[in-house]
Amino acid sequence: MSSRKKIVFAFCAGLLALSTASALTAQDCTLANPGFEDGPLGEFNDVVSPTFSGGFWADENGAIIADGGACNVMPRTGDWMLRMLTTGYHSTETWQAVPIGTPAPASFSVSAWFNACDGIAPRAAINAKTFDNDAGWPDQTATYSISMDLDGDGSTWEELSIGCEAIPAGTMWLLIDISFVESTLSGNAGFVDDVHLMCDCPVPNARSTWEGVKSLYKH
Repeated sequence: MSSRKKIVFAFCAGLLALSTASALTAQDCTLANPGFEDGPLGEFNDVVSPTFSGGFWADENGAIIADGGACNVMPRTGDWMLRMLTTGYHSTETWQAVPIGTPAPASFSVSAWFNACDGIAPRAAINAKTFDNDAGWPDQTATYSISMDLDGDGSTWEELSIGCEAIPAGTMWLLIDISFVESTLSGNAGFVDDVHLMCDCPVPNARSTWEGVKSLYKH
């Protein structure tokens, strides 16, 4: 076998090993009830105190699982969605703690779909926090946040996502928080559906890397 062919073979074997390891790690990074088809919700303190508990969503300032909205907003998929209520606080929030295995995956991404009543353009947000022990609340090791104002069209769902982000070494728990700023809801409800969590995100330059390998073979 030529030296260039050996390089190509070794490189491809390495890529296969990495993809296999990522797939195994990702099994430890599972978001429960991502489409809100099962209920009811728990309470926020059940998630974080005295130690983290995973496997369920919990509301902090008012939320229910609903099959329809007061303003004719329907679930994006399935029969149910999260209906987040205005309760007089700064924000209405729903949380889930996710155990992510040992060792921790290298990266994660999370997304969710948001909606609100016609004519209302509230501020929706996703926050993610990492923790390195079972009783880490509220001392997170890293925080990731993204928000946007919805378009005011209750007939369309809008996706918000935190792109592929590095996870600190030693992380044991990932806390996902979806929310609306209450003052922007104008006394109405906000809606969430189809939350998606991925660990060990795909390498963004995989195509260009493979093109580089092929160039070694050609010359």
